Amino acid sequence: MFVTIFCAILDLETGELEFSNGGHNPPLICGSDRCFDFMSLPKGFVVGAIEDSKCSSAKLILKPNDIIFLYTDGVTEAMNPQNELFSEERLKSCLANLQLQNKDITELIEGVRKEIANFTQGAQQSDDITMLALVYKGKGRT
Repeated sequence: MFVTIFCAILDLETGELEFSNGGHNPPLICGSDRCFDFMSLPKGFVVGAIEDSKCSSAKLILKPNDIIFLYTDGVTEAMNPQNELFSEERLKSCLANLQLQNKDITELIEGVRKEIANFTQGAQQSDDITMLALVYKGKGRT
């Protein structure tokens, strides 16, 4: 048995995000350029498969209005009736199109959910589809 984990700690005052990856899908980040790109992650193996395996961590500084989008592999591995995967590229493209429409993070999640439903055309779901979007508001803002 194993699990994939992406663990992050965000300092709300400084915008510093410290994170570690245990074999999980790379989150997407959107900065002032309004584009979504996959985060560069430290190497990490799934958790639980190898005893005493270690994960390393990395840091980045978020700027006000930066968005992080996290998801499970059920998002990118959702299949249509032709057994095609939704894919990381389709997810990135979907998020970029929604961002160009100035969607807030709730609308981003709902927009991706609708895009997956349109893509799968009613095919049976084979895995969980879980998403989390976060926008960093900046120091002292709520």
